[in-house]
Amino acid sequence: TADRTAAGAQPGDIKLEIDTLVKALAVRDVPVEGRPVYGNERAPVTLVVFADFQCPMCKAEAPELRAAVDKHRQTRLVFKHFPLTHAHPRAEAAALAAEAAHMQGKFWDMHDQLFAHQDALEDADLERYATEIGLDVAQWKEDMASEEVKRMVAQDQADGMKLDIGGTPTVYVNGRELVPMLWGGEFDGWIEDALRR
Repeated sequence: TADRTAAGAQPGDIKLEIDTLVKALAVRDVPVEGRPVYGNERAPVTLVVFADFQCPMCKAEAPELRAAVDKHRQTRLVFKHFPLTHAHPRAEAAALAAEAAHMQGKFWDMHDQLFAHQDALEDADLERYATEIGLDVAQWKEDMASEEVKRMVAQDQADGMKLDIGGTPTVYVNGRELVPMLWGGEFDGWIEDALRR
């Protein structure tokens, strides 16, 4: 507060920032069971990202998240779908494609294809990516249309809504929402703090 006051911030702005910080420091229950994991499945620090495959910021952040996990071996990354269908008409289809790939153990391969080709997510494109990453395409198509896959995507989205997520990407570190006001929003700072707790 003293630093922000010295920098010329108004009391009302500081109060809003404090409210955001208090909210960010509260540990929330973020269900991760059965979701795609990158890194050590038993790591003590869990990063959870709610993302949309048509979101440009999600695309930009995806390699940074993986790099943070590669750097901090006591960390794992869990992906949860949060397609913003009102703004991104192919986000839900992309989420279903990735979830169907997850059924064959190839979630991260499809994840990378979808973000690499964010402007080409029509059905024919998705099928081409499924072929390129070596999926059983007939099974993938069946899974993509299945109620189970639709339910998993819908559950991720419902989990995000319970957390009152305002947009994508939204990242949680051991249940605490990552905000730029703490450790500059840098993954390293958040991870190192989580390891100290």
